[in-house]
Amino acid sequence: YEVTDSAAGLLNALRRRGKLGDAVDLIHLIATNRIPPHTGLDTPMARVLTMLRREGKTNEMEMMVRQLEQWNVPALTMMCLEAGWIYENGSGLPNDPAEALKWYAKAAEHGMAEAQLQMGRLHATGTGTSRDEVEAAKWYRKAADQGHVAAQLNLAKRYQNGRGVPLDQIEAVQWYRRAAEQTNAVAQYHLGLIYIAGRGVAKDESEALKWFLSAAEAGHQAAQF
Repeated sequence: YEVTDSAAGLLNALRRRGKLGDAVDLIHLIATNRIPPHTGLDTPMARVLTMLRREGKTNEMEMMVRQLEQWNVPALTMMCLEAGWIYENGSGLPNDPAEALKWYAKAAEHGMAEAQLQMGRLHATGTGTSRDEVEAAKWYRKAADQGHVAAQLNLAKRYQNGRGVPLDQIEAVQWYRRAAEQTNAVAQYHLGLIYIAGRGVAKDESEALKWFLSAAEAGHQAAQF
């Protein structure tokens, strides 16, 4: 793997700040496509981003985006997602929801389902932006279409209640089912309720019992009674 000039510049900037270890970890993970498949505040990438934010080095963060666009998109989206978490959750610094939204949007626009889920959440709650249920539903749908189970559950509830989307019980059932088939206990429990009530489907007590049992086995307390 050959480090480019701009990547070398980033390494040098971090080395001057005594953060060479984190920088090397970051570059190595990017180069070998082994960025951890989770987000949080204690990954090598998050530590580098936190350090840059603490020192007000937003230009370096933007430089990393440009560099990662050349290297690989998965690393780019993970870095932007990590940055969103850092701005939203503080990591020892003041929260900045609007800046978090900006970074989540970068990852979401590159197709990252987790970032699309976060975009839905921020628009639904009015965090870092004005509350917009239609925009929230749009982002939940993008993530749900990629199989993100939490997004599928959120979208199902929205169709069930007509929040940000037209009221549509049949569509709600479809999304609850997709989430339930990924062993989401909440979705399984809601499917049981739906089959008991016959909302969007024909009443079917045996089908309801099947989903209640699945939810109970997954630890859903209400389904266990």
